[in-house]
Formats: sequence, C-alpha cells, structure tokens
Amino acid sequence: MALLALLYELKAIFVDNGGKKITKTWDLVAATAATAEADAVIMIADFSAVSALVCTGYRMSHVFYEDGLVLPTIGEAQAEMAALIVGQIINQPFKTANIVIQGPRNGIFIGAPGTTTFDDVDLADAALVTYLAHYAQGGKVTLSDDEVLEPGAAGLRSGKRIHRGSADG
Repeated sequence: MALLALLYELKAIFVDNGGKKITKTWDLVAATAATAEADAVIMIADFSAVSALVCTGYRMSHVFYEDGLVLPTIGEAQAEMAALIVGQIINQPFKTANIVIQGPRNGIFIGAPGTTTFDDVDLADAALVTYLAHYAQGGKVTLSDDEVLEPGAAGLRSGKRIHRGSADG
C-alpha cells in the first residue's frame, strides 16, 4: 500500500456583480508542478474570456490516492464518532477554537468502555498532545484566520466524545 500521485487539481473562486461566489474545479493533466502552475494561469484566463465573473483567487493541490486500500477493521474506526477538543487561542483569553478528530482511537479517552469517563478526552495523552502541537505557535498548520493555540497544556481546555449523524447508516 502506498499513496501515489494522481493529478493536480485547480480550484478557482469567482464572484459575480452581487458578490456571490462560485468555485470552479479543474483536474489538470500536467506532469509537473511547474507545468500545473502555468496551466492554472491559462485556465483562469481562458475561463475569464468566456465568463463575466471575476477571479478572486485560486489554489492548486497535488492529489494522491491509495493504491491498495484496505478498510480499517477495528470497531473504533467510525467516521460518525469524533473527539471534540476545545483549545485556547494564543493571546486571546476569551477566544477558543474547536478541533474535531473523526474516528478517534479509544486510547485518547480517559476511561474504558462502560465507565463514566469513557467520553472524556485525556488531554495529556502523548499521541494527542503531539497531534495538537501542530496547531500551536511554530506548528505546521493554523486554525481559521491564521490563529494558533497556546502552546502545551495551556492550549487545551477540554475534550469529549461526540456523535455526528450520518445518512450513510
């Protein structure tokens, strides 16, 4: 099993005269990132030649796929179940952010199934702390509006197991 490069994807946002946004998505056939970037500029220009909408921005993605997908077999791997973590935004004492972990492993919760703490997130769990550090200052990602969490334990307020409904059954 391996993640293999499939294609480059271009998503461009356009607005009309009333400010309504639409997103156009194109799968590019370029073999390299440089070619895909050049093709993106061409696609947006050529679309703009046939549309009166104005491009406000775009993003490029390199799309990968799993060549030998095997579905998880453990019972905890359910997309409807999630861990909801509340974190403190750095330098914003009255502002928090929600981070959702879909299909959480039971190991990030305090209690075992059937106990009163089964739905409480263990904010000191090593794997959880490592993952959430990516959202702190100096981490790999930001929250909305380029915000980041307070570093370490100060950035974590609470966490609980939640269920999100699904029409898939």
